[in-house]
Amino acid sequence: MKTRRFIHPATVFFLLTLLVVCVSWVGSIFAWEQVQNLLSAEGLRWMLRYAGDCFTRSSLVGAVLLLFLGGGLWVNSGLLESCRQYWKHERKLSRKERRGLFLSWTTGGVYLLLWLFLAFGPLNVVRSATGTLADSPLSDGICYVVSLGLGLMGAVYGFVTDFYRNDADVVRGMSGLFRILPEYFVTLFFVIQFFAVFQHSGLYLFLALPTSIWKGIYYVCCLFPLWYGRPHRTL
Repeated sequence: MKTRRFIHPATVFFLLTLLVVCVSWVGSIFAWEQVQNLLSAEGLRWMLRYAGDCFTRSSLVGAVLLLFLGGGLWVNSGLLESCRQYWKHERKLSRKERRGLFLSWTTGGVYLLLWLFLAFGPLNVVRSATGTLADSPLSDGICYVVSLGLGLMGAVYGFVTDFYRNDADVVRGMSGLFRILPEYFVTLFFVIQFFAVFQHSGLYLFLALPTSIWKGIYYVCCLFPLWYGRPHRTL
C-alpha cells in the first residue's frame, strides 16, 4: 500500500491562503499599517471579482502553457530521454536514435542562429523601435520562440526515429506534458491565489519585503511543483 509522506503542494498553498485571510483579520483588529481585512465586505467583493482573473490573466500561466506545447514534443518523442541516456552513457543508442539526435540538434542550432541574426543582424525586425531588445517583440514573445524551437527539435527526432508518422502524432505529442503533469495547473492555481491574496491584504508591505525577493519567491513557488512530475516517453 502506498503511503503519503508529504502534504500536496496545492493543499499547502490553499491552507496558506486561509492563513493570510485570518492574519489580515487580526491585523485589522490591531490596526497594522497597510493591512486590509479580507474578511470584511470589501475583501469579499475583491475575491469575487478578481480571484479567478488572477489565474486566467496571469502572464506566467500563458508562458507555461506555451512551453508545455513545445516541451511536450521533447518528452513524448523520446528526445529528452535519448539526450539523458547519451549524456550518462546508460546504453548504446540505435542508429536511428543517433541520427535523430544529430538532426534534431542541428535543427535547433539553425533555429537559434536564425533568431540571433534577426536579433543582432542588420534587420530591425524583432528589436524595439530604439533598436534594443528591451521591450521588443522578441522579448515579449520569447516563450513562443523557445516553445517553437523545442517543438521543432522534438518533431524532427520523432519523425527520424519513426515514432511519429503523421501530423496527428505531432498534435498528440504536444499534449504530452499535459498528460504527464495534469496536477501542475491545479497547484499553480492555488499558488497564484495565495500570492494574489497575500499582496492584496497588504501583508507583504507590512513585512517590508523587497520587490526582487517577492518576485523570486513567487517564481520559485510557481515552478517548484514541476519537480513532483516525472516526465517520460508516452505513447
